[in-house]
Amino acid sequence: MAVVGFNPKMADNVMKAVDASYASVGKTIGTIIQNKILNPMGEAWYAPEAVKYWKGEDGKGFDPALTECEKKIKNAYEVYKEGIDKAIKHWSENTGSKFSKSATETKQQKIIVKYDCIKKAMPDGTRGIDGDKAKKVESSLKQTQNDIKSELGKLGSKLTAVDQLFLGNNQAENARTCFKSINEAVSELFSFFTEGGKDGKSLKQVIESYIEKYGDIAKDINKTFDTTIKK
Repeated sequence: MAVVGFNPKMADNVMKAVDASYASVGKTIGTIIQNKILNPMGEAWYAPEAVKYWKGEDGKGFDPALTECEKKIKNAYEVYKEGIDKAIKHWSENTGSKFSKSATETKQQKIIVKYDCIKKAMPDGTRGIDGDKAKKVESSLKQTQNDIKSELGKLGSKLTAVDQLFLGNNQAENARTCFKSINEAVSELFSFFTEGGKDGKSLKQVIESYIEKYGDIAKDINKTFDTTIKK
Protein backbone atom coordinates (compact mmCIF):
# COMPACT_ATOMS: atom_id res chain seq x y z
CA MET A 1 0.00 0.00 0.00
CA ALA A 2 1.28 3.46 -0.92
CA VAL A 3 2.18 5.96 1.76
CA VAL A 4 -0.60 8.34 2.82
CA GLY A 5 0.72 11.47 4.50
CA PHE A 6 2.70 14.60 3.78
CA ASN A 7 6.26 15.91 3.73
CA PRO A 8 6.53 19.24 5.61
CA LYS A 9 9.95 19.89 4.07
CA MET A 10 8.26 20.40 0.69
CA ALA A 11 5.85 23.13 1.87
CA ASP A 12 8.11 26.02 0.88
CA ASN A 13 8.61 24.53 -2.59
CA VAL A 14 4.87 24.45 -3.19
CA MET A 15 4.42 28.05 -2.09
CA LYS A 16 7.28 29.14 -4.33
CA ALA A 17 5.68 27.31 -7.23
CA VAL A 18 2.35 29.03 -6.57
CA ASP A 19 4.05 32.42 -6.37
CA ALA A 20 5.96 31.70 -9.61
CA SER A 21 2.70 30.86 -11.34
CA TYR A 22 1.09 34.04 -10.06
CA ALA A 23 4.11 36.08 -11.18
CA SER A 24 3.62 34.82 -14.75
CA VAL A 25 -0.14 35.42 -14.85
CA GLY A 26 0.14 39.16 -15.54
CA LYS A 27 2.48 38.62 -18.47
CA THR A 28 0.41 35.72 -19.86
CA ILE A 29 -2.85 37.67 -19.77
CA GLY A 30 -1.19 40.89 -20.90
CA THR A 31 0.36 39.29 -23.99
CA ILE A 32 -3.02 37.97 -25.14
CA ILE A 33 -4.76 41.32 -24.55
CA GLN A 34 -1.96 43.19 -26.29
CA ASN A 35 -1.94 40.99 -29.38
CA LYS A 36 -5.67 40.27 -29.70
CA ILE A 37 -7.19 43.60 -28.60
CA LEU A 38 -4.92 46.60 -28.10
CA ASN A 39 -2.62 46.32 -31.11
CA PRO A 40 -5.40 45.68 -33.66
CA MET A 41 -7.65 48.35 -32.09
CA GLY A 42 -4.73 50.77 -32.28
CA GLU A 43 -4.89 50.30 -36.04
CA ALA A 44 -8.69 50.59 -36.11
CA TRP A 45 -9.63 53.46 -33.78
CA TYR A 46 -7.57 56.61 -33.53
CA ALA A 47 -9.05 59.59 -31.71
CA PRO A 48 -8.65 61.42 -28.37
CA GLU A 49 -11.65 59.50 -26.99
CA ALA A 50 -9.92 56.24 -27.91
CA VAL A 51 -6.97 57.21 -25.72
CA LYS A 52 -9.37 58.30 -22.98
CA TYR A 53 -11.22 54.95 -23.01
CA TRP A 54 -8.26 52.58 -23.22
CA LYS A 55 -6.12 54.41 -20.67
CA GLY A 56 -9.10 55.22 -18.42
CA GLU A 57 -8.12 58.84 -18.09
CA ASP A 58 -11.41 59.66 -16.35
CA GLY A 59 -11.19 56.72 -13.97
CA LYS A 60 -13.43 54.63 -16.19
CA GLY A 61 -12.81 52.48 -19.22
CA PHE A 62 -10.43 49.66 -20.03
CA ASP A 63 -7.37 50.13 -17.83
CA PRO A 64 -9.37 50.65 -14.61
CA ALA A 65 -11.22 47.41 -15.43
CA LEU A 66 -7.87 45.63 -15.69
CA THR A 67 -6.84 47.07 -12.34
CA GLU A 68 -9.96 45.58 -10.75
CA CYS A 69 -9.06 42.22 -12.29
CA GLU A 70 -5.54 42.46 -10.87
CA LYS A 71 -6.90 42.85 -7.33
CA LYS A 72 -9.23 39.87 -7.70
CA ILE A 73 -6.53 37.67 -9.19
CA LYS A 74 -4.27 38.42 -6.23
CA ASN A 75 -7.10 37.52 -3.86
CA ALA A 76 -7.72 34.21 -5.65
CA TYR A 77 -4.07 33.19 -5.27
CA GLU A 78 -4.01 34.24 -1.63
CA VAL A 79 -7.08 32.09 -0.93
CA TYR A 80 -5.37 29.10 -2.51
CA LYS A 81 -2.18 29.62 -0.51
CA GLU A 82 -4.22 29.85 2.68
CA GLY A 83 -5.90 26.58 1.73
CA ILE A 84 -2.54 24.88 1.33
CA ASP A 85 -1.47 26.22 4.72
CA LYS A 86 -4.63 24.88 6.37
CA ALA A 87 -3.96 21.44 4.86
CA ILE A 88 -0.36 21.50 6.13
CA LYS A 89 -1.52 22.60 9.59
CA HIS A 90 -4.07 19.79 9.70
CA TRP A 91 -1.44 17.21 8.80
CA SER A 92 1.01 18.71 11.30
CA GLU A 93 -1.48 18.51 14.13
CA ASN A 94 -2.20 14.87 13.35
CA THR A 95 1.36 13.69 12.82
CA GLY A 96 3.21 15.54 15.55
CA SER A 97 4.99 17.83 13.10
CA LYS A 98 5.96 21.38 13.88
CA PHE A 99 3.74 23.75 11.92
CA SER A 100 4.97 27.07 10.64
CA LYS A 101 2.95 29.22 8.29
CA SER A 102 4.29 28.79 4.75
CA ALA A 103 2.15 31.31 2.90
CA THR A 104 3.98 34.59 2.47
CA GLU A 105 2.44 37.91 1.50
CA THR A 106 1.46 37.91 -2.15
CA LYS A 107 2.99 40.86 -4.00
CA GLN A 108 0.54 42.56 -6.35
CA GLN A 109 1.24 41.65 -9.98
CA LYS A 110 0.30 43.89 -12.88
CA ILE A 111 -1.33 42.77 -16.11
CA ILE A 112 1.42 43.92 -18.42
CA VAL A 113 0.14 45.88 -21.39
CA LYS A 114 1.33 48.94 -23.29
CA TYR A 115 -0.93 51.65 -24.62
CA ASP A 116 1.57 53.30 -26.95
CA CYS A 117 -0.26 51.64 -29.87
CA ILE A 118 -3.33 53.76 -29.07
CA LYS A 119 -3.14 57.15 -30.78
CA LYS A 120 -5.15 60.36 -30.86
CA ALA A 121 -4.63 60.47 -34.62
CA MET A 122 -2.87 58.63 -37.42
CA PRO A 123 0.53 60.01 -38.54
CA ASP A 124 -1.20 61.79 -41.42
CA GLY A 125 -3.65 63.44 -39.02
CA THR A 126 -6.64 61.17 -39.65
CA ARG A 127 -9.04 60.69 -36.75
CA GLY A 128 -11.82 58.10 -36.83
CA ILE A 129 -12.57 54.40 -36.75
CA ASP A 130 -12.16 51.63 -39.30
CA GLY A 131 -15.40 49.75 -38.81
CA ASP A 132 -14.25 46.55 -40.50
CA LYS A 133 -11.08 46.28 -38.42
CA ALA A 134 -12.91 47.18 -35.21
CA LYS A 135 -15.67 44.62 -35.90
CA LYS A 136 -13.01 41.95 -36.42
CA VAL A 137 -11.68 42.60 -32.90
CA GLU A 138 -15.20 42.82 -31.47
CA SER A 139 -16.27 39.51 -33.02
CA SER A 140 -13.21 37.72 -31.59
CA LEU A 141 -13.59 38.92 -27.98
CA LYS A 142 -15.20 35.70 -26.75
CA GLN A 143 -12.37 33.69 -28.27
CA THR A 144 -9.86 36.04 -26.63
CA GLN A 145 -11.44 35.31 -23.26
CA ASN A 146 -11.27 31.58 -24.04
CA ASP A 147 -7.58 31.97 -24.93
CA ILE A 148 -6.96 33.51 -21.50
CA LYS A 149 -8.83 30.64 -19.85
CA SER A 150 -6.82 28.06 -21.79
CA GLU A 151 -3.44 29.60 -20.95
CA LEU A 152 -4.30 29.99 -17.26
CA GLY A 153 -5.47 26.38 -17.20
CA LYS A 154 -2.05 25.34 -18.48
CA LEU A 155 -0.39 27.27 -15.66
CA GLY A 156 -2.61 25.50 -13.17
CA SER A 157 -1.62 22.09 -14.51
CA LYS A 158 2.06 22.79 -13.88
CA LEU A 159 1.82 22.75 -10.09
CA THR A 160 3.68 19.44 -9.73
CA ALA A 161 5.38 20.41 -6.46
CA VAL A 162 2.29 19.24 -4.55
CA ASP A 163 3.16 15.66 -5.53
CA GLN A 164 6.03 15.76 -3.03
CA LEU A 165 4.04 17.59 -0.35
CA PHE A 166 0.83 15.57 -0.18
CA LEU A 167 1.21 11.81 -0.46
CA GLY A 168 -1.47 9.27 -1.33
CA ASN A 169 -5.27 9.25 -1.50
CA ASN A 170 -5.32 11.68 -4.46
CA GLN A 171 -4.38 14.63 -2.22
CA ALA A 172 -1.86 16.03 -4.70
CA GLU A 173 -4.18 15.51 -7.65
CA ASN A 174 -7.00 17.31 -5.87
CA ALA A 175 -4.70 20.18 -4.86
CA ARG A 176 -3.57 20.50 -8.46
CA THR A 177 -7.15 20.31 -9.79
CA CYS A 178 -8.19 23.01 -7.33
CA PHE A 179 -5.33 25.22 -8.48
CA LYS A 180 -6.27 24.69 -12.13
CA SER A 181 -9.89 25.56 -11.33
CA ILE A 182 -8.82 28.78 -9.61
CA ASN A 183 -6.77 29.78 -12.64
CA GLU A 184 -9.65 29.05 -14.98
CA ALA A 185 -12.06 30.95 -12.74
CA VAL A 186 -9.75 33.95 -12.99
CA SER A 187 -10.52 34.03 -16.71
CA GLU A 188 -14.15 34.74 -15.86
CA LEU A 189 -13.03 38.14 -14.56
CA PHE A 190 -12.59 39.07 -18.21
CA SER A 191 -16.25 38.53 -19.00
CA PHE A 192 -16.40 42.34 -19.26
CA PHE A 193 -15.07 41.81 -22.78
CA THR A 194 -18.52 40.64 -23.85
CA GLU A 195 -20.80 41.31 -20.87
CA GLY A 196 -21.63 44.43 -18.87
CA GLY A 197 -18.51 45.61 -17.05
CA LYS A 198 -17.79 47.86 -14.08
CA ASP A 199 -19.18 50.91 -15.87
CA GLY A 200 -22.21 49.11 -17.29
CA LYS A 201 -20.91 48.59 -20.83
CA SER A 202 -18.91 45.65 -22.08
CA LEU A 203 -15.89 46.18 -24.33
CA LYS A 204 -17.97 44.70 -27.13
CA GLN A 205 -20.67 47.33 -26.58
CA VAL A 206 -18.11 50.13 -26.41
CA ILE A 207 -16.62 49.17 -29.77
CA GLU A 208 -20.07 48.83 -31.33
CA SER A 209 -21.17 52.19 -29.92
CA TYR A 210 -18.22 54.05 -31.43
CA ILE A 211 -18.67 52.38 -34.81
CA GLU A 212 -22.28 53.54 -34.69
CA LYS A 213 -21.36 57.02 -33.42
CA TYR A 214 -18.84 57.70 -36.18
CA GLY A 215 -21.25 56.29 -38.75
CA ASP A 216 -24.01 58.60 -37.51
CA ILE A 217 -21.68 61.61 -37.72
CA ALA A 218 -20.92 60.73 -41.33
CA LYS A 219 -24.66 60.46 -42.05
CA ASP A 220 -25.25 63.89 -40.50
CA ILE A 221 -22.52 65.37 -42.70
CA ASN A 222 -24.09 63.79 -45.76
CA LYS A 223 -27.47 65.25 -44.81
CA THR A 224 -25.85 68.67 -44.53
CA PHE A 225 -24.42 68.36 -48.02
CA ASP A 226 -27.74 67.10 -49.38
CA THR A 227 -29.53 70.07 -47.84
CA THR A 228 -26.93 72.44 -49.26
CA ILE A 229 -27.30 70.97 -52.75
CA LYS A 230 -31.10 71.24 -52.64
CA LYS A 231 -30.84 74.91 -51.68
